Amino acid sequence: MEVYLILFICICFAVALVVLACTSVVRWLRGDYCGTEEETAATLDEPIELPPADAVGATVVSKQWEIVKIGKHTGEVAYFVTFLTDSGERIEHEVSKEMFEKCIEGNTGMLVTVEGKFFDFGDGEDVEEGEKI
Repeated sequence: MEVYLILFICICFAVALVVLACTSVVRWLRGDYCGTEEETAATLDEPIELPPADAVGATVVSKQWEIVKIGKHTGEVAYFVTFLTDSGERIEHEVSKEMFEKCIEGNTGMLVTVEGKFFDFGDGEDVEEGEKI
C-alpha cells in the first residue's frame, strides 16, 4: 500500500512539472513572458532619472594598486588614483585597470564623479568645469 502512495505522489509531481514547463513554453512563444505589450511600452516610454554627475578640473598626483583578495592560485587587484582638484582637494578613487593605465601622474583633465564615486577622467571635451551633468 505504501508503495502505491509513493508512486501516486511521484506521478502527481511529474505531471505538475510537465504542465508548468508547457505553460512556460507557451507563454514564451506568445511573447507575454515579460508582461503585456502595454506594460512593456509604458516602461519604455518613462524617462529614466539618472543621478547628477559633477565635473571638476583635476591633476593626477599618484597611482597605486593592492591585492585585495587572494584565492588558492589567484588574486584580485584593486587600482587607485589620487587626484588634486583645482580647488586644492586631494581625492582618491578606485578605478578600472584600463583607467589606471590611462592615468599618468601629472596629467590634467576633468574628473567626473557620480554621487561621490569615480565615473571618468579625461580631456573634458564633453563637459565644462563645475557643470552638473
